[in-house]
Amino acid sequence: MIESVSDGEMVLLKQGSGPQSLDRSKVMSVSVKGKDHRRRNVVIGLGVGAAAGAGSGAAFVGRYSCGFHCYGSGAIVLGGGVVESLLGAAVGAISPTGWRKIYQ
Repeated sequence: MIESVSDGEMVLLKQGSGPQSLDRSKVMSVSVKGKDHRRRNVVIGLGVGAAAGAGSGAAFVGRYSCGFHCYGSGAIVLGGGVVESLLGAAVGAISPTGWRKIYQ
């Protein structure tokens, strides 16, 4: 937690060990943690992944199969949507979120 900032140095308050001073030239950046948007990012990843997977599954069926009237083409489209929605959700879950730079 930042306690105070002066022209030459930045004083940080570190829990447990008391205040510590750092030379300002050694500080590259300072970020603060805001509201976490991980759940929102997972939902967006699910939606984007499902749409992309269904689209790529449909393109695969249209090009390499006997068309949408064939048995199993719906399963290919659905499978593509499920697989890519899970990948999209994973990307959304690991995306860095909520950090804002206040000094650089």
